[in-house]
Amino acid sequence: MDLLNMITGLLTSNSSVDALSAKTGTDSSQTKGILSAALPMLFGALTDNASSEAGANSLLGALSQHTNTARIEEQISNADAEDGSKIIAHILGKKQSEVVKAISAKTGSDEKQVSALLSNVAPGMMSTISAAATAAKAQQKKAIKVGQAAIKVDSAARAQKAAVKAAEDAKAAKDAAIAKAAEAKAAAEAKAAEAKAASEKASAGLDLTGLLGGLLGGGSSKEESSGGLGSLLGGLLGGGSDSKEDDAADNPLLGMLKTFLK
Repeated sequence: MDLLNMITGLLTSNSSVDALSAKTGTDSSQTKGILSAALPMLFGALTDNASSEAGANSLLGALSQHTNTARIEEQISNADAEDGSKIIAHILGKKQSEVVKAISAKTGSDEKQVSALLSNVAPGMMSTISAAATAAKAQQKKAIKVGQAAIKVDSAARAQKAAVKAAEDAKAAKDAAIAKAAEAKAAAEAKAAEAKAASEKASAGLDLTGLLGGLLGGGSSKEESSGGLGSLLGGLLGGGSDSKEDDAADNPLLGMLKTFLK
């Protein structure tokens, strides 16, 4: 509901009409008719006045001087008609006489009755507008605070979301580093195992010359070892022949070993 409809409903209620009729001597039907015709004109003039910066400041000043919070019927009964007349003159300006005549013609009321009724209702009307403006301002401040709180909550939510994302990224990076380290470790272990296997394989290779020389030749020289082995093998396998060529020809095994040991 807009301000005009709210004020009109309040000032044309039975209690307000009865109080205004008692104050001005008009009957209830006539009072309600004058109010219904006058209020839209007064609000239109107020809107025009407030369209300029000077007019808006003037209206705010007038509203700040009318802050009566009593029941509207009490305000009407105790209204200062002289103050009300000034209010109407300020609102309507040079159009006051024209407006009063128009209301009088529309309602069939005397112009003096119209002026008296407007003068007695004007203070209460201004107090009601002032109260509505104050309530609207408070509601606006509340809305601003709610908006600011919502912004803070949203900012906190965004910050929390960013923190969660950062933690997830850090965990992902850590997991990747661990996986990479494990991969490097596995590769190193594989290489170590390969090297160990190669070493063991090399260690397992038999130096037949050295082994046989050590076991059978008894000497430190390769020539001596080979000679001792040849003599021994010749004695064991060749039947005691002094000729190498004859030994090899007579005993194939001996010939193969001698060839290997050269």
